[in-house]
Amino acid sequence: MCTSEVRQHFETLRTSLVPIVDAIAKRPSVSDKFLHAHYDADTQWDFGMRVLEGVGYDLTRGRQDISAHPFSTSFSTNDVRITTRINANNLCSGLFSTLHEASHGMYEQGIDPELEGTLLAQGTPLESQSRLWENQVGRSKAFWMYYYKGNYGPSSKHAREHLI
Repeated sequence: MCTSEVRQHFETLRTSLVPIVDAIAKRPSVSDKFLHAHYDADTQWDFGMRVLEGVGYDLTRGRQDISAHPFSTSFSTNDVRITTRINANNLCSGLFSTLHEASHGMYEQGIDPELEGTLLAQGTPLESQSRLWENQVGRSKAFWMYYYKGNYGPSSKHAREHLI
């Protein structure tokens, strides 16, 4: 593509997007104070564990622990470990790191066990996949409405059907 063609595409986008951005900027801000209220660490942990189960992270083949900086690691497809952090004054910190790391973990748990010990079992879960769960699913209205209504039982299939 020539520079002139790229410029034309961006100009077309600019013409459409600038008015949208201006309209959004003129709207009143939405308060997010409830996200930064004090939430008991144990309550946050319990909620995160229900979300883990709800999105399909298999706790019989993995676990979650606390760390200063969330990460995931796997020793096999049947031993996948993730961590999260809990901040008593930031509900999103633990929740979104749990979703992010769960995605890495679910990728590892989804590898065919027959590939264990081969290079094919050493794929790298994509950061884009984890960002999808963290940002697109975890920040979606459907996600919040589902959990706001108290739907956090053991049916991961039910949760996935309603959230994705």
